[in-house]
This record gives sequence, C-alpha cells and structure tokens, in this order.
Amino acid sequence: ETDNAGATSVDYWPASSVVLTDDGDTELKIVVENTFEVGSFNIMKEVTGVGAGLKDNYEFEFTAVCTYQGKEVLNEIVSLTGDGTTNLMSDQFDDLPVGSECTITETAADGADETPAPVQIAIDPDPETVQTAGFVNAYSAGTIEVVKALDGDAADDEFVKNLSFDVAVTCHVDVNGARLDVYSGIVQVKGGETMAPEIGGQRVLVPLGARCFGEEVTTQGASDAVIDFDSYDNAAIVEAGNLDEPQVLTLSATNTFDLASLTVSKTVVGPDMGEAYNFELACTYPVTENGVITDVAYPLADEDAKFTLKHGKSRTIEVLQGVNCGVVETDAPAGATITYSDNDDSTTGGDTDGELADVTGAENTVDVTNTLELAKLTVSKQVAGPGVDGADYSFELACVYHGTGGDVDYPLDSSDAKFTLKDGESRTIEVLAGIDCGVVETNVPGGAQVTYLDTDDSTDGGYTDGEVTDLHGDGNSIEVTNTFTTMPVTGGAPMTAIWIAGGILLLAGAGLLLALRRRNRVEAATGGGNP
Repeated sequence: ETDNAGATSVDYWPASSVVLTDDGDTELKIVVENTFEVGSFNIMKEVTGVGAGLKDNYEFEFTAVCTYQGKEVLNEIVSLTGDGTTNLMSDQFDDLPVGSECTITETAADGADETPAPVQIAIDPDPETVQTAGFVNAYSAGTIEVVKALDGDAADDEFVKNLSFDVAVTCHVDVNGARLDVYSGIVQVKGGETMAPEIGGQRVLVPLGARCFGEEVTTQGASDAVIDFDSYDNAAIVEAGNLDEPQVLTLSATNTFDLASLTVSKTVVGPDMGEAYNFELACTYPVTENGVITDVAYPLADEDAKFTLKHGKSRTIEVLQGVNCGVVETDAPAGATITYSDNDDSTTGGDTDGELADVTGAENTVDVTNTLELAKLTVSKQVAGPGVDGADYSFELACVYHGTGGDVDYPLDSSDAKFTLKDGESRTIEVLAGIDCGVVETNVPGGAQVTYLDTDDSTDGGYTDGEVTDLHGDGNSIEVTNTFTTMPVTGGAPMTAIWIAGGILLLAGAGLLLALRRRNRVEAATGGGNP
C-alpha cells in the first residue's frame, strides 16, 4: 500500500504473496488491513517553592501542538486555574494517532521564578494509559523586617530607647503595568529592635518581584529620620532563586536624637544671707501613640530634678531636645517676691513663667529672682527726770536671721549696730523682714533706771524686754527710757565705774536674751525653712 491514509499499521493476508495459476476457477485475494490506533494526553501543573500559595488563584496558559506524519492533528490553547494547593489537571486530549509528536509550551507562567521548558511527548499505543505533560512552576518569596537604629548624642538616653516608632511598610507588584498591593501595614519598633510584620503569628510572605519600602509615620520628634528603602523606585526587591527559604528584605530606619541644655540662675535683690535656695525642675516630652500625642514625664537625674543655688550661681542641665520644662523655687523666704525671667515667650505665661517649650540647643535660660522683703525698726530715746541736757546715750543693736542651716547673726551696718541718741531722738534701721532684733543701752548713767517699751509681746519679756521678733513692715519700734530721780553724776572715777559696770551687765543681758531667742526659735521651728 503506497498511501495508507495515516494508518498506524498495515497488515496483509496472506502475509507474503499469492501465486497466479492457470486454474480459472480459483479466486486469488489479497487482504490489506489498515489499523488506526489512537492515544491521549493531558497537562498537569504543580506549584512549588516557599512562595507557593501566596495567590488565591493562579492562571497558567499553554499551547499544545501535535503532528502525525508531518500533518498537524492538534493545535489548542489550554488554560489551567486554581489556588495551587493541589496539582492542576487539564482535560484529556483524545483520539490522537499513536506516534503523534506533541509539543506543549507554557506561554503564561503567572509570576513563577522562570517559565518551564516545553515538554515533548509521543503518543504511545497503550490504550490504558493517559500520557501526562508535567510542568512545575517554582515560586520564590520574601519576608520583611524593620530594623530601628538610633543616632545622635541622645541615642543612649534610656527614655529615647523606650520610645516606640511606627513604620508604614508597603509592598507592590507590577501586573501588566499596574501596581498592586501585596502587603501594607504598620510595624511598631523600638530603638535597637528588629521587628517583622506577621499575620496569624506567621511572618508575612511577599511574592517574587515584590518591591517593598517604608515610611516612618511616627518619628517621636527625632531631628532626622531616614529609611534606606523609602519609595517604589528605591525599594527592596524579592529576587528569583529563593525557593527553599524566603529572602529577607531588611528596611533600616535611623532616627537621630540630640541633646539640649537649659540654665537656671539665681539672683537675690536685698540683703543676701548666703542662703542656698531650693529649686525643682520638671520636664515632659510629647510622645505619639496610636496617633495621639501625650506629654509624658521626662526623667531627670535626681541632682537635676532638685537642686540648690546661691545668689549669683547657676546650674546647667542636659535634656533631650524637644522637651518642655518648668522650674519652680520652693521654700522661698516669707515675704520674698519671686519673679521668673526666661527666654521663651511662647508659653502661657510668656517669658515670666519659668517655662521653656521645645527646648533646643543651648540658649535656654530661666533666671529666678528673689526680691526680699525689708522691714524697718525704729529705736527712740526718752529721758525722764533731771537728766543732762544734750547728752548722748549709747546703744547696741543685734539681730538674728533664721536660716535653713540654723540661726546666724544678721550683719548690720556698723552705724546701725552701734549708735547714739539724744533725748527725743530716734533712729530707723532697715533690715531683712523676718529677723529678730534686740537693742540695749550701754554706758547707762549712774542713778538712771532704764526701761524698754517695744511692739512685740510674744517674747519672754513681753513689751518690756527691748526685743522684737519676725519683723515685717515699718511699725516695729523700741523706746528706751532713762528715768532719773536725782541729777546724774557726770564726773569722777566711781561714777564712771558704775556706768561701765551697768553697761556690761546690760550687754550681758541682751546677749542672753538673743541667745534665748535663737534657742526658742530653733526649738519651735517645724521645717527649718527661711523665715
């Protein structure tokens, strides 16, 4: 048979040949049997790799072309769809002549690392077997991690280390020119930490080709915030070849925090007793959490939170840049007027409230001034009886200041500590409010009786001991009266001796009274503060 019409086999009967004879009654016959055997095949798709299953639905496309004896017997486009959790199978292609040569080519690999090579099969004669053209599509994948680093001279501040930062992470894939989100979420991370986004307790996987980048949405007031991969065009990309273990895409976010400083200084207007004045400093820092900004207490070292300053002294304290701070003087002297002068007029009280907002750099100052209350004490002299006209009478004044460290002598001007008065004269002395004072007449003339009348009955001697305590205002007075029953003797050693002896006794008495006053005030003190 010279043309078998595509039969898969040709059989002849008889198998060899026939012999022609001259017997006209014999029929000679040759039987030619053409057999057309057929087979079938299908296409199977397997999805593997760590990225398998990242899509809800895979779509693969193939062309299947079969030829038999040079003629095309099949030309089909085949699509397979599914979630890839099980192998995807096409329908069977039946009735293909045995021996047909088929080439199956994958034309759409749906994002696999690479497109599998075409598969060639020849249709075999086994009618019980469906031949399979198998394709394996392997998928790489990546995971994401955010590394938070701290920089700047405040990077080691424990407060900064405990701040939490929000980084918005986005991963896109390009599908036919369109950017599709494969992940978008917020990663919270602290300084020095590495955090990976998770879903259901598992790290997020993103497919091959995903472009991942971050944007810090909560910088916590950092002076600078930089992310190495910060846009679609500057992204970390999942590369092919990561089939067994996901590629780790690391986004590094660095925040810079700086230190600032503020200086608290002390000024005293009025008699300075060398006291150390007490101060307290408190600071807050604006912290963002879940989109809400809250002023959180910024921890200061003990020696910076509470400290003392003397007149003319200052203290400089380092703080985190961006804090809001306020200073207050505690235990100020009674009657003292406290004023604050700072270099920030943006606060509620302007530049007179001792508060500094958003402290930056080193030019941040608060000067605390105590304008001390002054009091006046008037000592007057009266003479009753036949005294000496125009005589000068000598006085000594002593005062006690009740300081934080105990009672100390109040420094009087020498002209106020010792002075003379004539009959009918007075002397007014200006002193620091709150002190105790006592006056004594010295060199009392012989034969004179000295009496005192003062404005303070709280002392042991009441109104008649020449002592005035806790001076305030200008209504404090001590009147010293000498009463003579006879003309005083003005000459001679004996009378001089009497005057000297009287003066010594009176001075001793005044010293004793002042000492008693010191002791009484110390024993009665409840807080040791300034008067």
